Amino acid sequence: MSAVELRFLNTAIAAVLILSSIAYADTDKENASSSLPTTDRVFLLININSGRCLAVSERSKDAGANVAQGVKPETASNAEQWKLIKTGDYFRIMNQNSGKMLSVPKGSKRKGTQIIQWESLDSADQQWQFVKVGNHYSVLSRVSGLVLGVAEASKDDGTVVVQWNMEKIPDQLWFLRQLPLERK
Repeated sequence: MSAVELRFLNTAIAAVLILSSIAYADTDKENASSSLPTTDRVFLLININSGRCLAVSERSKDAGANVAQGVKPETASNAEQWKLIKTGDYFRIMNQNSGKMLSVPKGSKRKGTQIIQWESLDSADQQWQFVKVGNHYSVLSRVSGLVLGVAEASKDDGTVVVQWNMEKIPDQLWFLRQLPLERK
């Protein structure tokens, strides 16, 4: 085999490996939520870009309060803790501090809409799918088809969380850290 043929073969093998890894990470809705628990459990949702937890702004218990990124996991309180409640193929996501649900206000389908917490309605604007992207998840809204992301890819505490087209970039990717069950 000549040097040119060998170089071509190595390039072809590298291309196959790269395309295989992209195909592995490009998970469709059929595989969404496949490795998440089907029972009610509490999690920290940690943004991959900032290392900060999904939280309700200023620990508010009010309906309509903005959802933002809060503190780092090591100092997280119940304002950063979320209970996943399975509803068919989706989850409702309830804040442990307020008891309110992660919601897309008025079912908006607009990119850049700030995510809020709201009273439990069990409606499509409060239903989410966890789409596996590599070792992390995009959190996909049932009502809008958009995913949670941190505004302007900020790493700052208090930056609002918005919905946006799924681009599989770090500010739209989340790591779920399951918290231990409380002993009674």
